[in-house]
Amino acid sequence: MLGLPNNVDWFEITRQYRQLDTDKPYSIHAEPWQLEIDKGISEYNCAYLQLPRGHDKTERYAWWSLLWLESTKASRGYCCGVDRDNARLFRDASKKLVALHPDLFADIEIEKNTVFSKRTGSWIETISS
Repeated sequence: MLGLPNNVDWFEITRQYRQLDTDKPYSIHAEPWQLEIDKGISEYNCAYLQLPRGHDKTERYAWWSLLWLESTKASRGYCCGVDRDNARLFRDASKKLVALHPDLFADIEIEKNTVFSKRTGSWIETISS
């Protein structure tokens, strides 16, 4: 387990550690616009992200949510979907990222409607209409 400090440089962690499901480093294969999105997410408290279908929205959201869980103590968050199938995409993306990054996310537990960090006590609940 990497053991992220509370004041982690999320952008640098993303550049250094994120792996794609093809086992290729994200830092080598990310396009400049993707890195700019990551930089923006890491610098601002609120971000609006609008991308076309197939442009890494769900996995990007899951990635940043997992980093948040591992670096924020005893906090609660929500992931919302228009229906249960849509909300499940976040859970499934989180499972995949945990499997791809076992050292980074060893303390993450994923249940039906909750993604939980055993180390920090923070959790994200998935909800739908």
